[in-house]
Amino acid sequence: MGEQQPLRDSYGDVQITLSRDGEQVCSAPASDALGGPQAALAWMLNEARERGLAVEDGMLMITGACGGIHPAVPGHYVADYGDFGRIEFTVT
Repeated sequence: MGEQQPLRDSYGDVQITLSRDGEQVCSAPASDALGGPQAALAWMLNEARERGLAVEDGMLMITGACGGIHPAVPGHYVADYGDFGRIEFTVT
């Protein structure tokens, strides 16, 4: 995604902005997802343990959505994570 960034105590202040065809769809801090990625990951791991689900090396853990749910209408999207880079994709 972007250049490697130093570890932080918290990532909840990272601002995430989603745009479609150059117009902002939403913008929110990472803390919108259960208080931030670290808290969301801790919740997921505890929930998996309580349900008897295995968490194995190499699994991808997605820690939630920020800024609400928006319909995927056709267009070119950019999800900007500030210093952490951006992801671009197209919905047809």
